[in-house]
Amino acid sequence: MLLSILTAVGGVAQRKTACNSSRLPVVYVHGFLGAGDNWALQSQRLEANGYCPERLFVFDWNTLNRQTPSDSLLQIFIQQVLKSTGARQVDLVGHSAGGGLCSRFLGRPDRAAMVAHYIHIGSVALPGLPGGVPTMNIYSSSDLVAGKAGPVAGAENV
Repeated sequence: MLLSILTAVGGVAQRKTACNSSRLPVVYVHGFLGAGDNWALQSQRLEANGYCPERLFVFDWNTLNRQTPSDSLLQIFIQQVLKSTGARQVDLVGHSAGGGLCSRFLGRPDRAAMVAHYIHIGSVALPGLPGGVPTMNIYSSSDLVAGKAGPVAGAENV
């Protein structure tokens, strides 16, 4: 892969190469009491490394709403992303409570089929790959917020 050449302007990395529109869309899911802007720095990092900004999406959900199933709303959101980008799958990233939401979402085969890769960050330990989707699990056994974080069988555990 051709590495992007970066320069720093005002502390923000600027891409020197064109973005690659063939990359899968990325859908971020924030944690409890979080917001979509929690992913701004990571989006900038991906853009600086050749991701097109129009292929980066945030599912900004109400973590206090217990009346509407959030996994159904995530399904609708990902279907809209697929339709708007023309992609067949997305890469999904869930943090903390967002990781719990993503793992529930991936529990149904029809939903798991929409996801090429999943990154599970600072969330509860899972018994195995959610929905069989290739997974990277980033965790700390010292994380007092996520509680029972730990390795996920079959995942790349970091």
